Amino acid sequence: MSCCGGNRARAGAPAPAAFVNTTPTSGGGTTVAIFRYEGSGSLTVIGRATGRKYWFAANGAEVAVDRRDRPSVALVPKLRLTRMA
Repeated sequence: MSCCGGNRARAGAPAPAAFVNTTPTSGGGTTVAIFRYEGSGSLTVIGRATGRKYWFAANGAEVAVDRRDRPSVALVPKLRLTRMA
């Protein structure tokens, strides 16, 4: 048997993303939640549903979060949901 070099295992892994640039669907539903960071320094959060990384560079930074990750990101202290887009 030949080996695929681990490519099959990597193919199913979600790609990390520092910034998520998701736009609303044409069906009128929202696809992202905008969170504002209210802390000091920077913060990286990993969404439980998608495995995506969301990076908040500094106090006041706003990042678009996939709606599927909204419940887990909302549990992080110093992050506040500002709006849905």
